[in-house]
Amino acid sequence: MDITIFTDPTGPITLRDAGGHTTLYAPGVWRQGVWEATAVASLPEAVREAAEEHWTAARVASYRTASEPPVPTRDDLHAAINAERQRRIEAGKVIDGVYVTGRDEDARNLTNLALAAQMRIAGGDTSTITVYRDGNNVNHELTPPQVLSLWQQSSAYVSDLYAASWAVKAMEPLPVDVTADDLWPVLPS
Repeated sequence: MDITIFTDPTGPITLRDAGGHTTLYAPGVWRQGVWEATAVASLPEAVREAAEEHWTAARVASYRTASEPPVPTRDDLHAAINAERQRRIEAGKVIDGVYVTGRDEDARNLTNLALAAQMRIAGGDTSTITVYRDGNNVNHELTPPQVLSLWQQSSAYVSDLYAASWAVKAMEPLPVDVTADDLWPVLPS
């Protein structure tokens, strides 16, 4: 197969095959604020030979410095924390075998069902069935106390997520990876 290799003075190597398809190889990549050097031994043979010659220590150091992502500001991280909190709310949780999602329309629906359930319970009705379609499009036949419990547990989960986001925002230093599961509460399924 006919291939052409191009070396960029800043560090990357591009391989172009006879069909015109190109693949870019860099001397490394930043992941979660940590530099991961490319393992030359794992590269295709033609690229490996070019990398051994082209990726000098000085060129790799220069590329590493030039490609380092900017350090996020406190405001950037706070926005990322808010976004992660919202993502987790919308993703929802399985509660008593029911997958409850937290999109606005889903939360509004569950709140209205809980209000109706409260009114039924106050009137002495604890057996009228409400069909609740969950986040997996599965219908659940729930009594008024079950609807109310589902809403209460869902609300508690959202409150716990808000509290967790405030605790993360108070950390010094702020974590760079605000999506780490150990920063957020998990509601038992």
